[in-house]
Amino acid sequence: MHEVAARNGWAILEVRANQSEAVVLFNRSRGPFGAERWFGTAAYSFENTGFFWGHYDLTFDEARIDFSDRCNRTFPA
Repeated sequence: MHEVAARNGWAILEVRANQSEAVVLFNRSRGPFGAERWFGTAAYSFENTGFFWGHYDLTFDEARIDFSDRCNRTFPA
């Protein structure tokens, strides 16, 4: 997962995972809307070894909220 993220130019800041998938919060250090919106979230499939269902161009605060929401849906308590 970290190698795939690095190929995308992403630095993973936080991750939550189970055996089949993960949700990550990342900084991609570039983007069309300036440094404030370099953050995003995405799901990762261990079976398919790839990211899917990404949300991009978020502020850090927006990405933290999105990460939490996605984790709650993907990994319900």
